[in-house]
Amino acid sequence: MKNLLTKLWNEFIYGGHLLALGPVVIILALYAVLNMPISTQLLIVAYSIAYLVYKFDRTWDSTLDSLYVKKSILRYENSTLVLLIIFFSLLLLYLFRENSYQVTTFAFVLLLFGLMYSVFIKNLTKYLIGFKSFFVALSYTAVTYLFTLYNNVDFNLTVLLVFLFFYIRWFINTSFCDCKDREEDRARGLKTLAAYMKGYSFVVLLQVLNIISIVPIAVGIMLNTLPIWSILFISAPIYFAYLVAYTAKMEKSYEKLANIWADGEIFIWLGVVLLGGEIWSF
Repeated sequence: MKNLLTKLWNEFIYGGHLLALGPVVIILALYAVLNMPISTQLLIVAYSIAYLVYKFDRTWDSTLDSLYVKKSILRYENSTLVLLIIFFSLLLLYLFRENSYQVTTFAFVLLLFGLMYSVFIKNLTKYLIGFKSFFVALSYTAVTYLFTLYNNVDFNLTVLLVFLFFYIRWFINTSFCDCKDREEDRARGLKTLAAYMKGYSFVVLLQVLNIISIVPIAVGIMLNTLPIWSILFISAPIYFAYLVAYTAKMEKSYEKLANIWADGEIFIWLGVVLLGGEIWSF
């Protein structure tokens, strides 16, 4: 039983399920700050799209490093998986929002761009410094626009501020997570921020962005477009700053910290949404 639970936990953390939970939490945050009823269907669609993108990216990278026979087998098996998830996602959209062609089209665009990133778009990082962080952050946080289409609400200031906060957070986490692949990316000629910048400059940049990520939340609260409990989101950048400072002081490896923190911040987002959006609101 213990081994089973361990395997399930490892699959959740390292199998892409935790990362796919990120867009779900962003949508939950929007529902919470706008005080709207939650649509389970939209959450499932967002999760399916994010998981597909992650799984395809990992599969594509692994097949590139495999022998021809192994590559062919992996491509066949995962092509089936890809088609099933695409069909599942679009079917949900058709069933629950049959008359909303905009929702279906935008969901398909999210899927397409996510899949094409692995095949074509990632190579742009060889020429554009930090392009991976910009693109990945946008592809995951674009669910904010999917949210507005699905629920027939305007992309107003509240939605914009939520988008900006999570975009900057995802940009930071994507960049920081690249620490563990720094040498491999340099060998492949990929100019991720972690591979291109020197260690000190890279950390300073992330810390500056970490502070900037607080601005959308602060502005939203001051303008009364975000509920007061939104201040709890600041716990994420505060904890990130502490971990980076602690690691530097103890002379520990940022690569190890990247494995622990990058995807784990999603737990803080979820905790804030549950605590603020549910408990505090009462």
